[in-house]
Order: sequence, then C-alpha cells, then structure tokens
Amino acid sequence: MSSKGPVIKTIDFRISEMEYNRLTEAWKRTTCRSLSQYIRDVLSREPVYIKHRNQSADEFLEVAIGIKNDLEGIITRLQDGGHPVSLIGEKVDEIKLTMDKIYELWFSK
Repeated sequence: MSSKGPVIKTIDFRISEMEYNRLTEAWKRTTCRSLSQYIRDVLSREPVYIKHRNQSADEFLEVAIGIKNDLEGIITRLQDGGHPVSLIGEKVDEIKLTMDKIYELWFSK
C-alpha cells in the first residue's frame, strides 16, 4: 500500500454475515497483514497480491517435523537409559540433514 501519510480517518459500515465471510476469505488469500490494509488496497485500486499455498508442501512439512521430533525423542530416551547411541545418533543426524536439505529445496522457490 502506498500511503501518502498516516492513517487518521475511520469509516464504520455494516455488512451482512455472508458479506463479511466473503470479505475475510478474500483477505486471507492475500499477503495483506490486516483486513484494514486489504480494504484500503482494494479501495485505492492498488494491486492485491494473492498467496498461493502448496498443500502438498504443507503436508510434507507437517509430517517431516513430526518425524524429526520423534527421532529426537528416541535419541533422548536412549541416552537417558544409558544406551550407546553413537551409531543411531549418526543415522538420525543424517536423516535430519537430508530433511533439512529437502525443506530448503522445496521452500526456496
């Protein structure tokens, strides 16, 4: 939003629940940080940038984080039990590094 100064005026208006839901759904698909910013951008005919979420990437990230947490938990339990974990720890570190590389490749685009 290219503002020519501080925002100092307020406008109150009423809309139906259905209109509000449509408005907030449209806003959530944008990069605007607030509903107010979205409305100002639309009213001023400024470009509104739509976010595109990659659902498969989101699902991968959720699973990868779960696996990483599980692996760290296994290492901690083995260490607390006095078991040698050097070989297992090395494999877990390899898996974590590979997951980090995949994450970086996937989300760097």
